[in-house]
Amino acid sequence: MVISICYVSLPVMAIGNPVAFQTGPFNGTVDFGLPCPNLEILPPENSEMISGLNYTTYIINSHEGGFFFFNRFNETDVPQNFAYLIGMAAVSDLLDHGAEKDSILVFNRSVSGRSGVVASGYVPHEDMVLYQATFFVSNNTVGHITVWENETMMSSILRSLKVSES
Repeated sequence: MVISICYVSLPVMAIGNPVAFQTGPFNGTVDFGLPCPNLEILPPENSEMISGLNYTTYIINSHEGGFFFFNRFNETDVPQNFAYLIGMAAVSDLLDHGAEKDSILVFNRSVSGRSGVVASGYVPHEDMVLYQATFFVSNNTVGHITVWENETMMSSILRSLKVSES
């Protein structure tokens, strides 16, 4: 399973208001650094990669400017090189949103106690910085987080996110 979380944020102090969520087999808590984020759970979507791997995407939108999602692969394990691919996924997401290639920075970072990467890039047509994190939830699940313009919010999410898969 792959879990992806995407969220956009603006520099603000963390409020310390964790919010619980549940979608499909995923349960967790997260602090967006906002007094009371409004979350919308979307219906799961089934997809297939060009390689033939099938997966289900579970999306959670925040109406405060961001979203995160989980991609759960139907297979027991994802390919051996998937650890490399999560870094590429973060960069690809930034490029898909219009980030300038030369502005992209990528760092290894633990997210929810698991291996992952955090990346940022400048999006000129929006005149903003976009933040992206990609991390393992389990051997067949990857999480993605996307945050627009709010490094403080992204930091709050990265520090506070706790997700488990049943």
